[in-house]
Parts: sequence; C-alpha cells; structure tokens
Amino acid sequence: MNLNAAYTALTPSIDLVSNVISSLPPSDQAKFEQKLPFLVTLKLEGDMLKPTITFDISLPTTTLTLYPEVDQRLTELRTQQSEMNEQVFALLLLGRFVGENPFSPSKGGGSTPGDLAFSSASQILTSQMDQVAASLIKQVDIHFNLNNQQDYSTGTEISYTELDVTVSKQLMEDRLRVSVGSSFDVVGAGAPNQAPSNLAGDVDAAYKLTKDGRYLLRAYRQNQYQAVVVGQVIETGVGFIFTFNYDKFSEIWHRAKGDTIEARKTSNSSTTTK
Repeated sequence: MNLNAAYTALTPSIDLVSNVISSLPPSDQAKFEQKLPFLVTLKLEGDMLKPTITFDISLPTTTLTLYPEVDQRLTELRTQQSEMNEQVFALLLLGRFVGENPFSPSKGGGSTPGDLAFSSASQILTSQMDQVAASLIKQVDIHFNLNNQQDYSTGTEISYTELDVTVSKQLMEDRLRVSVGSSFDVVGAGAPNQAPSNLAGDVDAAYKLTKDGRYLLRAYRQNQYQAVVVGQVIETGVGFIFTFNYDKFSEIWHRAKGDTIEARKTSNSSTTTK
C-alpha cells in the first residue's frame, strides 16, 4: 500500500525556528509570527497488515522561498524522525509548534484570553445573524462570519476585524447553485496592500450534471488577501467533481462491474424482445 493523508495547520513558525532566528533583530523576527499553512502528512507504506508509518511537514513552494529559515528547519526535521513526530503531534493536538524547551511559553501559537473570548462571541453572533437572515429573507441563503485577523508583514502586529458575507441561490430546479461573497472591514483599516472590499469579491458556481449530484461541474473566482505573499491574490479555476459512497474498498470495483452486468442484461433483454 502507498497512502497519504494530509491535514492543514494554520499556525506561526516562530516556535519552530526560535533558535535559528535568535540573532535577528526583533523587527525581522516579527514576520515569523505570521500564520502559515503547514501541511501535515501521514504516510502509510508497505504491507497493509504491517505498514510503515511516517510523518512529514511541508509548506507551499511559494511560501518557502519567503521563509528560508523555516525551509532549513523542516529539512532538518526530516532527518530526525523522533523530533518530526513530536512536532506533528504538537500541531495536531495543540495547533502550534513546540520549542526546544516545551515548558517555556509559546511565542506565537497561543491565544490570549481576549482572542478566545472574541472567538466564542463571534461564533454566537454569526449564528444568530444567520438565523435572523433566514427568517427575513426566503429567496436566498445568507451566511455571515465575523473573524479577527493579525498581520505581521510590516514587522509589527496589525489587528483588524472583518465580516464575511456570502449570498447563495439555487437555480434551474436546484441544478445550479451560485454563491457570491465578500469581506468588509468592521474594526481597523485592514492589512497593508489589501484591496478595498467589493460586492463580488468571491464567486462560485456549481452545476449538477446529473440530478443526484454525483457528477458536478464547478467554476470559481476567489479574491483574497494573503499576508504571506503580501498582496491581493485573485484565483480562478474550473473543476470536475465525481462523488460516490462505499463502505469497503472492494465495492469500488464490484459496483462498477455490477452496473456493467446490469446494463448488459437490459440490452440483451431488449434485443430478445425485438
């Protein structure tokens, strides 16, 4: 077998590279408090009954070029599997890296009591806003999301609060679903190099090629600010999605074979009738 399972952990890298960047001035160390999309990968290889299990932590190539110190530490971890396992479980359980001294306070992965209180309050508020919108507006679905952001691209912390609004509607007898969304600054002026909010920042259209939704065609446009690359990034794309359910791996091939046999029986039956 050769299987990989991936999980994305959005966390700062300062605890991972604390020893490497200790000689840098504080203004240069601040950028490592920026949250990065680390990909935690579980690899299963070898015999299915006795698989070899290994872990890996990686970053997108475009991000690694901006953080060579992080790239260096990740390369070192790949040669020290025990330390790699330690950091993997820290990301999965704690949502952050651990430094050389695990008992020292985290420099970037923790949350202040104010952040935790804001997160809890925002979840309650957005839930209530969704319920109010659903009771007042029947023709479309409206979803709100209030979130607090921190940006360290300038060397100092910039905090601001955004409200994400998404409007969705079903068309063509529920075969086509169109969603339009955007983000609006609520508190603060937003991050530097962030484009002004517009009413159609994100657009997503999904069309069911079959009524059961097994075959789906999707087109999207995302207009988002990414602090890692310091700027507004517009991404467009088209995708084809095939969805099916199964309880065992063997059912993937058996179901396909059964459908073929059933189709042949129907064809032979209709030929005999004629």
